[in-house]
Amino acid sequence: MTSEVAYIDAETSASILSAQDPRVFAQSGVNSGNLQALAQLSKLVNSADGWEAKLNKGFVEVRFVGNDYAQGCALLKEAIFARSTPAVA
Repeated sequence: MTSEVAYIDAETSASILSAQDPRVFAQSGVNSGNLQALAQLSKLVNSADGWEAKLNKGFVEVRFVGNDYAQGCALLKEAIFARSTPAVA
């Protein structure tokens, strides 16, 4: 399987981590150098099966390395957004 690479900047990372839509809250090509948001997003991506991420020149480089892309996307979404969703009793 050929894997595509996505590069995510600091503003987009911060938007994703705060559960905001990065298309609205992050301008393309703008990078404040907020390495904390980049490092946190990289860690969350790496915690999802089938994904790997690393910091690369002020961006998070994200690559799918699994076999089932649909399942991988669901796992990635869960890894990133589950922590900000309140638990239902």
